[in-house]
Amino acid sequence: MSKVQWTLNDMVDMSGKVALVTGGNGGIGYVSCQKMLEKNAKVYVAARDSEKSREAIKKLKEETGKDAFLIPLDLSDLHQVRKAAEDFL
Repeated sequence: MSKVQWTLNDMVDMSGKVALVTGGNGGIGYVSCQKMLEKNAKVYVAARDSEKSREAIKKLKEETGKDAFLIPLDLSDLHQVRKAAEDFL
């Protein structure tokens, strides 16, 4: 049986799509934001550490030429979750 091969280059154009990425200021979340921006998605970075997120958003802009947007969010705080949902929607 042959393996299915898939790479990030196989991602379709995401123009007109919106993505909300929790933990988008580091690790796999950051790379997800980066690749979706490269594919023309509008990306929101939702994370606890606003300072780290602003730095990540600045770096994403430098790398992709596109803007990502910050939504402060601590998933352990129900009030913040509700506010983030209201702001996003």
